[in-house]
Amino acid sequence: MHAHFFRALLTLSFVFAVGGQSANSQLATPSGLAPSIQPRRSPRVETIQFHSALVGKTLPYNVILPADYRVSTATRYPVIYLLHGWAGHYSDWVTRTNIADYAAPYRFIVVMPEGNDGWYTDSATVASDKYESYILQELIPDVQRRYRTIESRYGRAIAGLSMGGYGALKFGLKSPGTFAFAGSLSGALAATTWTEEDLKAFKGINDSLIAAFGARDSSQRKVNDIFEIARGLSASRAPALPYFYLDCGTEDFFLAVNEQFAALLSEKKIAHEFRELSGNHGWQYWDQQVKELLRIAAEKLQARRIGGSHVDRSSTDDKGSKTLGCDDPKGYSVEEGTVPGTNSVNVVRDGRVLHTIKLLTGMERNGFGFNGAKKTKDGFEISIEYGSVIYYSKTFIFTCRQHKFYLSKIGVDSFNKHNPEKWSKKVIRVRPYVPIEKFSITDFMLEGVAQH
Repeated sequence: MHAHFFRALLTLSFVFAVGGQSANSQLATPSGLAPSIQPRRSPRVETIQFHSALVGKTLPYNVILPADYRVSTATRYPVIYLLHGWAGHYSDWVTRTNIADYAAPYRFIVVMPEGNDGWYTDSATVASDKYESYILQELIPDVQRRYRTIESRYGRAIAGLSMGGYGALKFGLKSPGTFAFAGSLSGALAATTWTEEDLKAFKGINDSLIAAFGARDSSQRKVNDIFEIARGLSASRAPALPYFYLDCGTEDFFLAVNEQFAALLSEKKIAHEFRELSGNHGWQYWDQQVKELLRIAAEKLQARRIGGSHVDRSSTDDKGSKTLGCDDPKGYSVEEGTVPGTNSVNVVRDGRVLHTIKLLTGMERNGFGFNGAKKTKDGFEISIEYGSVIYYSKTFIFTCRQHKFYLSKIGVDSFNKHNPEKWSKKVIRVRPYVPIEKFSITDFMLEGVAQH
């Protein structure tokens, strides 16, 4: 291990001594927070006292709910799991950053679990310290039982800082079928390679590593070394991995190892983004960057921002039923829906919302989302896709006939997920003309919503 890393560990010991804050005395406060960070307890934050059967302990976790969670009782939301660092706890994100404020604009749930100092790994030495299995087998199912979540990988992200950054990237590599996004802030990415000799002056860190990974030559070290895992990946597996995001401060002692891991991802042609920014290994940097991490995760999960209101824009025929006319095909457009908490598309004419089309609840629950909507010569098309990496998508073609819109065709775009260059497109069925107000059929994956 290089000498500059040992010098960095001297700083690291002080970082842990003040609860994870930078050693920069100008930033340190009695609470361990930078003066500019004054987190507020949001009414949208809940604490769950969860007893883990695997670990044999109560492992609390904090949850931040979207602002519109209580408004819509049917909408399902993506979930972002945020992992804390070494010597930290589940409460760190809420008490040391403005995470609740940063999450407020988005329609996703944030879950911050307790990981103690277990390196998010099933321990090689303590049978009950199953912190990797706990996340996958207990925490995620418990969150799904308690909250309305999208229960597929495309509705799930994981990220963390320092030890949590290592854990998040490891989950992304080892459990790609569980997460669509994995992010790391200042990740301790080479932890499995540190030896007792390296850390002889840092007993607490060394003890936690030995407890989690065993001796230097243990098999547990190798199977949890994210460099080894990434090197062993075949080219055919890369497209099935989540999107990786890493950033690290230019004054952070973990910068070099983050640069090396980003280079390895590039070499393996694994989709990722790496950023170096001014900052060190402390809460001022993490408060700044978690805001950006949430933005990127929301983009990859296609989590919509909260905002806008919905007004009755429907028209009524002389029998009192809702209709969607198309007398003037040039006078209407299609756009993203504005119903709070709804994954929807609006059909608009003269600035008025005439009709809303949304995913059936079961489809949204399983990770489907709208990919786009466009006007055509005789009607309009909307398409939906399965996840942020398009493994499956479907196109619905609506045409104007007898002054009304009808669903006329359903097409499918598909490709071999292991070979994205082999795209194929075909219309899989043509339906009799179905009035737009009456196509709530499960096979269509969509339903019309009359405006009130």
